[in-house]
Amino acid sequence: MRIACIVGSPRGNEGACGEILRRMKPYFARHELDEIEIQEGADLMDACFRVNDADGLVIISPLYFDGLPSEVLRFMEEMEFRARHKGVPCACVIACGYYEGEQAGIAVSMIENWCRRLSFHFTMGAGVGAAGVLQKYAEKDTSDKVFAGIGGVFAQIALSLASKERREDQYFSLSVPRFLYKKAVEKSWRKMIRENGLSSRDLYACPVPETENAVEEKTETESETGE
Repeated sequence: MRIACIVGSPRGNEGACGEILRRMKPYFARHELDEIEIQEGADLMDACFRVNDADGLVIISPLYFDGLPSEVLRFMEEMEFRARHKGVPCACVIACGYYEGEQAGIAVSMIENWCRRLSFHFTMGAGVGAAGVLQKYAEKDTSDKVFAGIGGVFAQIALSLASKERREDQYFSLSVPRFLYKKAVEKSWRKMIRENGLSSRDLYACPVPETENAVEEKTETESETGE
């Protein structure tokens, strides 16, 4: 079975999505995987052609504001005009920067609804919480306790595509304590902001200054409420 695998991260295979693909490959050993990176400037016509030439589809995407990146949305829109087959099995894996994998629920629903529009057969969705640590533990085997359960999810996705059966969506977090994950993310933010010539204090700055009208409205509201 030929499976087209869309990697929808702007960072391509260098980010968490690429790490998910790397760990997912062993569970697709019986199938031929066609890896397609969807980044800015990607040839979407070629991507659609390769999907049309496949027997199944997996979309791996990061979660952006509870939704999907613009690159993935553009591919989905292009595919609506170029899909040649119906009943193509499709599954997805959403990499969440949030700790809770359930945060990916809306993005999974977006892909499922898109499948209905194309008359594809959506088989399964998965949300991977705390995906930001995937690269940090890149040297660890998928059987490591940090990745408890992730292998079983990948196996279910492979089976769902092969059988074209709808399976229950899976949402989980990598086995890292929430407080440690929070500290690690905040540390990476501070590192990134220093690399861009700013200080940690700038993390709390208001990116858009209040307009004169907004200040007047806020003053009027405070006067009406007596605050």
